[in-house]
Amino acid sequence: MTDSSDAPAGPQLRTGRARPERPSLETSNHAPVVARVPPPLATRLAEALWISGLAAGALTAAYFFITRDDELSHIRDRVLAVEPDRATETLESTADIIFWSLFGVVLALVLIQLWAAVAFANRRPRARAWLGGTLVALGIVCVIGLEFLRRDDAALPLRVLILAYAGLLTLALLVSLLPSSRRWTRRRVDVRRGPASTGGADL
Repeated sequence: MTDSSDAPAGPQLRTGRARPERPSLETSNHAPVVARVPPPLATRLAEALWISGLAAGALTAAYFFITRDDELSHIRDRVLAVEPDRATETLESTADIIFWSLFGVVLALVLIQLWAAVAFANRRPRARAWLGGTLVALGIVCVIGLEFLRRDDAALPLRVLILAYAGLLTLALLVSLLPSSRRWTRRRVDVRRGPASTGGADL
């Protein structure tokens, strides 16, 4: 009878060698997967300025609409000073056209800039170009508006809102052009090497 103390300590092959260990199923060479990397500080600052500028633009349009009676009266006086022979109906129609044209353009610019802000947050191309174009259009509107809108102390809130509107969006455009923000936009999608998430933390 064979002594149990002479039995092999582990599994052996028929050749008498020890069975090799099984290879690990884990590896560090994972396939690239989409990752949610937070944007850089410059991008977050540009988005904050962008949102603040849009808020100022919305307040500008709202204040302009609320004070429309005073603005229409002032526009009629300006048109009458240029052409005193115009009929009352013509003055009314001209004032309405000028006021609602300015109001419509400002409102359209705010909506376009809102769309551009969403596009910028989603790293869409040409979002900065759209913002720059609307700022140029806003400057033209301001130059034309100065010829027809009130300049007294009662119109001071409107001028402050317009300056805040244009200034904040200009700062947002400049900050969004910083190198870190431009790199973040060009990358479009952040990837990392690692297993895909199987939990619900990203929801």
